Amino acid sequence: MAQAQESLGDNEVRFSIDFTPSPIDRIRLPFVAREWRTQEYHTIIEEPVRAVAKLEIMVKMYPDHPMILDWLAIAYRMNNQDDKAYLLSISNYQNNPEYLFAKCTYALYQIKEGNYAIVPAVFNNEEFIGDVYPDYEVFHISEVEQFYKVWGLYFIHTFDFEGAENAIELLTSIDPDLPAISLLTRQYRLLLLREKPGTFLKTMCTNLFSKLRKKDKST
Repeated sequence: MAQAQESLGDNEVRFSIDFTPSPIDRIRLPFVAREWRTQEYHTIIEEPVRAVAKLEIMVKMYPDHPMILDWLAIAYRMNNQDDKAYLLSISNYQNNPEYLFAKCTYALYQIKEGNYAIVPAVFNNEEFIGDVYPDYEVFHISEVEQFYKVWGLYFIHTFDFEGAENAIELLTSIDPDLPAISLLTRQYRLLLLREKPGTFLKTMCTNLFSKLRKKDKST
């Protein structure tokens, strides 16, 4: 169990992170869904058509379960069924407003649609995951990554350079190999290049020199 420290604001908040492969089940997950997650969750990315077919059957069995609904919304999006994904993400968030992944999926669609003003309210205007869920002492790494990916994208799209940098730095301090870091870094650099080309060039040069120094030390 690793310790993390949030530093997006003036107050520092510590919490523990669970890095095990299986997420924390905040809501009891039916056996059939647990089995599917263990054996076939990868099909959401690799075989979305197959994932949609399986998850649609599962949703008929458990029509109100927020985790299963969120999986299906993601599968729809990966299968280019954006309208279904959007409607399902809205429904899931409205019916399960306290479920973290329902919040994140809904917020990501609002960012995609350019409805940036809606995003902070989804998280009760709190930029710290520990403030949104003060009763949680442990967060799974998937929860932390998704939460700060959403906030990072929000900061980028609202031209909050400091907020974007802090989100990237926080995730990097937890695990530099998290996929969200590459996404945020790429979009942040595009923002810098468009809005602050001088800062972009300075940043790229600094990163290059840093890599060269590390290479010299290792040889």
